[in-house]
Amino acid sequence: MDIKLATILNQLNYWKSPDDVVLQDGTILICHLPEVAPLGYMHIIYPPLLMSDIEKIETLLKTKLPAQLVEFLLNFNGMDIFNSKLSIFGLKKYRDYSHFKQLFQPYDIIIENLGQNSTDKYIQFASYKESYNIFFKKNGDEKVYVLKKDNRELVCEYASVYEWLFQTIEILSQNFKESQTHRAKIKSFISSGLYKIMF
Repeated sequence: MDIKLATILNQLNYWKSPDDVVLQDGTILICHLPEVAPLGYMHIIYPPLLMSDIEKIETLLKTKLPAQLVEFLLNFNGMDIFNSKLSIFGLKKYRDYSHFKQLFQPYDIIIENLGQNSTDKYIQFASYKESYNIFFKKNGDEKVYVLKKDNRELVCEYASVYEWLFQTIEILSQNFKESQTHRAKIKSFISSGLYKIMF
């Protein structure tokens, strides 16, 4: 595995817990969040694609994927990280409708770029849960573009998939750490009984 991809994996492994699971197909589930859902996990990392899968994506989308995105997909078939705050698309492997198999699959990069989502200029390969989609230019360079969901206004750009992903994980990690600290303080405050005196 490329050192840049290993660094990204290490960033996510910070959140490892005793309840982590590796599914039969190689999907990695990191940091169980039972308060969110019985099968909720902070990070879901999907197993690698084959080169034939990449060729299928490129054929159906009629564009070459950037080399760094190809390398990423050959190691991880997409990710849903930080409780799906960020989803990086991959290729759906299972087309049956069993709930469990459907649950642990990435958003499909082909489906996400068809119909009303398609553009002549960009291919979307990721999405922030809130307000932004992530693109690269068709048959363009390695740059990553962050656009608003509602009007596709350019918000910022990054030199590469790695630069974008590394910085995004750093920001989301910090937000989640602050959120956990805040929740712990509230829990401690309530359990201490002080809130009864103050309110």
